[in-house]
Amino acid sequence: MLSSPSVRHPTHDQCMPHPRALVATLAAVAALGSCGPEPLPTPPLVSEGESRPPLGAFHATVLWITDGDTLGARDSGRSAVRVRIIGVDTPETKRPGVGVQCFGREAAAELARLIPPGSIVTAARQHDEVDRYGRDLWDVWLPDGRLLSSILVGGGFGRAAPFAGNDRDAAALEALEASARARGLGLWGSCSTARQHTRNERSSNRSP
Repeated sequence: MLSSPSVRHPTHDQCMPHPRALVATLAAVAALGSCGPEPLPTPPLVSEGESRPPLGAFHATVLWITDGDTLGARDSGRSAVRVRIIGVDTPETKRPGVGVQCFGREAAAELARLIPPGSIVTAARQHDEVDRYGRDLWDVWLPDGRLLSSILVGGGFGRAAPFAGNDRDAAALEALEASARARGLGLWGSCSTARQHTRNERSSNRSP
């Protein structure tokens, strides 16, 4: 009678992978993991060249929107004031004798979308505290750190409008206007008179 062949079971040492094989396996796993798409970098909330709130900036509550570059607000401990946003000139909607200009309603709607009444914004003054109409002159930043005038100019909702002595962001805003104009954004693509607008129609020593 034939005897059954003996079955040999692997020893513990034989079950363990060879160190070189283990290293090769780990390297392969790491290589597979690196084949996936790399996460895109998060874009900065503040554009290059755009100013940030300086020392002395304060918080304010938006009370109402007048048009694309004017609003009502109140900072802590003060009564309501009319505010003219520094650095941007949007089409008129409520100026007596002017009427509603092309893209004026869109600019006002965009401002209301960005900072609806009740919003808390950061603001700061530059050289002049008020304009010739008695409105406070403010730079305004959204809660996420973006400069409000840069959003309006960059989206084609208004023109860059440096005021004499209040032109800290003039170069950045003019670059944004040039980009919006070239791309036909906002008023630059919708208003027949916008591209005929020349620099000498704006005086740097007044606030529109």
